[in-house]
Amino acid sequence: MTSVTIPEGVTSIEIHAFDGCKGLTSVTIPSSMTYISGFAFKSSTIKEIVCNATTPPACVSKTFSDATKETCILMVPEGTEALYKEAREWKDFLVIESIPSAIEQVAGSTAVAGDIYDLSGRLMKTQAEGMDGLAPGVYVKNGKKYIVK
Repeated sequence: MTSVTIPEGVTSIEIHAFDGCKGLTSVTIPSSMTYISGFAFKSSTIKEIVCNATTPPACVSKTFSDATKETCILMVPEGTEALYKEAREWKDFLVIESIPSAIEQVAGSTAVAGDIYDLSGRLMKTQAEGMDGLAPGVYVKNGKKYIVK
């Protein structure tokens, strides 16, 4: 497993939930999340966390114990960066960026074709016209950001 998206409605992640998932590099946390226990992501090599919660979920010590917090990208809702920079465990991440709150353009079947990338720079689709078939998230196409819900 290289990435995981916690479903909307989940409010907590218990101790050692993803412990030992050495290939785990990307995690998406829903807006409903309020608590993440210690060592929840121990032994993972997370490079990107997208946390959709406007209030930083409460974390126990060492929640992201093995993440390289100097280079791991933490994406948070626009306008909440300061909250994350002060919150326990979250404040240890040096790269905190905002998730855009506005859709720049609605992609439809008549949209201009282009390669679609996720926020980690991974190519998701080549010469696609629309965003059909993509998981919910933020994508980049022709230099513009798109949100798929």
